[in-house]
Amino acid sequence: MEQITLPRVEASATLREALTLMRKAKLGALFVDLHSGPAVIDVDIMLHALRSNANSETKLNLGDLKPRSATLDFLPSIKTVNLSSSSTKRLKEIESQLDEKSAAFGVAKRGAKTVTIATRYETFRNAIAFIPTLWVCNRDADHILRAEDLLPPDSLCPYDGEPSTEIS
Repeated sequence: MEQITLPRVEASATLREALTLMRKAKLGALFVDLHSGPAVIDVDIMLHALRSNANSETKLNLGDLKPRSATLDFLPSIKTVNLSSSSTKRLKEIESQLDEKSAAFGVAKRGAKTVTIATRYETFRNAIAFIPTLWVCNRDADHILRAEDLLPPDSLCPYDGEPSTEIS
């Protein structure tokens, strides 16, 4: 089992606020309590939402997004799960719960500003453990991109061909 501590953000936070917090924390995801339950929202989901909603009058909040995969609150009545000291039997129970619900993550510990999540797979943890380098289009600030999305050789925005500037 792998663990990572993520910033806890309100569902009412704007996508820009969430991206700023994510960049400050140097992580590729954050935790939010949605109406549908707990969720890990990663940078790619936020970037896609920003780009697809760029010309809309209505700006999206984190609460408007759908997470990539399920996050279980498998211990709602217990404040903390210490995976490093959990018994093998308890770890198997947690893994079984994640598998049963096809969930990538489970809440292990809740704090006022952070939430520690658990996952069965190191690749899931590694995917959100670091924020990728992000670039913003010089013409449209809603075009926030990963470096690999830019057009070579001059780091051009693929949506309007304008130059982009590194922001993280």
